[in-house]
Amino acid sequence: MIFFKNNSDTVGSRIKLAIHIRGETPASIDRKTGIAKSYISRAINNKISNPKKLIQVISEELKISSDWIMTGQGRMDIEPDNRIPIYCIKADQVDGYIIIKMDNLIENNTKAWKGINTQPYNEESIIISIDNKNNTPGEYLSKINNDYKIITRYNDQYSTKWFGRGDLEEIMNIEDYEIIGYVVATFMNLEIKKIEI
Repeated sequence: MIFFKNNSDTVGSRIKLAIHIRGETPASIDRKTGIAKSYISRAINNKISNPKKLIQVISEELKISSDWIMTGQGRMDIEPDNRIPIYCIKADQVDGYIIIKMDNLIENNTKAWKGINTQPYNEESIIISIDNKNNTPGEYLSKINNDYKIITRYNDQYSTKWFGRGDLEEIMNIEDYEIIGYVVATFMNLEIKKIEI
């Protein structure tokens, strides 16, 4: 789950962040939605004062809150309608992870972190894929100085930036972090919220 306070000052900068954090580009949004890349670029550069159509399309296509795009306040992602029940959690642990079983997942390579404090799963627990470390923007579980942190990868056209979760402070020493896995879902009560698997 992604929360942003007010790290983006303009509607254009939030549109740009929303597109990049979902691993898209203005060109890919153009291909998927039919909204011209030039229009998207003008909106990103704040040349369009109120790009309502683009905001609505981005909200629907990328599951990004239109309120967040407009105001920069609150939750960035939209709660999806489908939730996947957890059928069993095996007690045996492997290096701080537990394997979960879901009805539509065949491979056992998706693992669940039992919360930062290694307590039983709760609303702060996450599901990670330890195989997906291919420069995808989004949230990652990382380890630094025996402390686990969730950090966000942001790719722009020329560089990659990493930010701490919560404070959104840019991480300048990313080489000191061990990237453990890509966050693909979060627990919501006794269910998990599917983001991308």
